[in-house]
Amino acid sequence: MSFINHDIYSIYLLLIILILSTAFNSNRKQITSLLSIPFNTKENYAFLYFQRNTNFSFLRFLNFILTTLITNSFVALLYTDLSINKFVILLVNVFCFFIIQHILILVFGLSINKYAKYMKISIINIDIKTFISIYFFPILLIISYSNFMSHNLNVIISILFLIFLIIMKLWFVIKSNNYIGLKFIHIISYICILEFIPIIAFYFILK
Repeated sequence: MSFINHDIYSIYLLLIILILSTAFNSNRKQITSLLSIPFNTKENYAFLYFQRNTNFSFLRFLNFILTTLITNSFVALLYTDLSINKFVILLVNVFCFFIIQHILILVFGLSINKYAKYMKISIINIDIKTFISIYFFPILLIISYSNFMSHNLNVIISILFLIFLIIMKLWFVIKSNNYIGLKFIHIISYICILEFIPIIAFYFILK
């Protein structure tokens, strides 16, 4: 990005750090449990975090904002030249995409009389995207302030981030179906209608 080392973008990254710190201070135990997903501890996400926290909360609001900001930065890396104005427009697009996707999940669940179960899917969306975003954030900082990273390498890292964001989310929805309680046909419907179609639509918007 042409403005990658400018003060405005530094403030943007500091805002992400501030939100991340606020999230940790808001509920350190929940964030720690979320980040322990890969380590198979007894107090992991499935055992502690998800079963006891299946509602929207201030922490999940912070997680949603955090994920939106970090995702926007990685999407912006796909461009060779991006002004501040275009970066802000991209941020609005990413924010609207995530909001609309969550609304569609809840509306779809309501339409088939399974609102509570699809709300759990929406919560998993927020949590797993937060999990991936936090682990990729140090990489984003390195990219932002290094001069040796080529644009092609930035694009590869950005694509890896987006792939992890999608695959981990879908994998955990399937893995957590014992807690969600959906039939296989509903899981497939969710993946096709509420994941793949919005992603394809967002791709064409970015083009």
